[in-house]
Amino acid sequence: MVLILKLFLWIFLLGLCMVAYFALRIFLTVRKAKKEFEAMTGGKGGQGANGSQGANGGFGSGNGPSGQTTTTSHGDQITDTRNPEKAHRKAISDDEGEYIDFVEED
Repeated sequence: MVLILKLFLWIFLLGLCMVAYFALRIFLTVRKAKKEFEAMTGGKGGQGANGSQGANGGFGSGNGPSGQTTTTSHGDQITDTRNPEKAHRKAISDDEGEYIDFVEED
C-alpha cells in the first residue's frame, strides 16, 4: 500500500515538473518575441521611439507626438497621429459609387 502511494507521489511530482517546464518554455518564448518586437518598433510596443508615426505611416519619424485628440463619451482619449493629408482623405471619391434617385410610390 505504501509502495503504491509513493509511486503516485513520484508520478504526480514528475507531472508537476513537466507542467512547470513547459510553462517556463512558453514564458521564455513569449518574452523573447516581446523583446524582438520592441527592438523592431523602437521599444514602445507599437509606436516609435518618440511615439509618432511618420508621413509614410511608418514608426519613429517626426518631431514627437502630435495630432488631433478627441475624447469619447466614456472619457477615453483618442489621438490621431497620422499625416493630415492621410487622415482627411476620402475613402470613396465623388466619381465612384452609385447614386440612386429615391422616388416614393403611393
